[in-house]
Amino acid sequence: MTGIRDGYIQLDGASVEITGIKALLKDAEAVGVATDDLKALTLRLGKPIADRGRSLAPQGKTGMLRRSIRIASSKRAVRVTSNVRLTNILGRKVRSGHYSGVNHFGRDAHSGPRWLSRAEAEYRELTFAGFGAGIKELLDKYNW
Repeated sequence: MTGIRDGYIQLDGASVEITGIKALLKDAEAVGVATDDLKALTLRLGKPIADRGRSLAPQGKTGMLRRSIRIASSKRAVRVTSNVRLTNILGRKVRSGHYSGVNHFGRDAHSGPRWLSRAEAEYRELTFAGFGAGIKELLDKYNW
């Protein structure tokens, strides 16, 4: 749901404009930053968004929408999703996150409560700051 887009971050008191997150991450990989470290960073940055999204999601009868919110493991983006997942339990398929897209965006694709979008907007500034600080930590860890 949430990909880190171009924007401004603060690093050691200096304002930095990011015009290519993917290029920055490719460069970080090229200098030896481990993929697992990048994934751990994006998971760490996605956790507050996912937690806030769960608190904003409609409860419903079973709470399936809240339970369906996940942080995707990605090395190049912070992604928080609420997807319909099919799970095979004792030969039966069980849905979790029933109609999550319809509930999020609304039946007309405009009138829904958009709980994940609101959670992302609330944490956008912290995500950018955390991303900048996290990349700086990783570059320091790998002596760059």
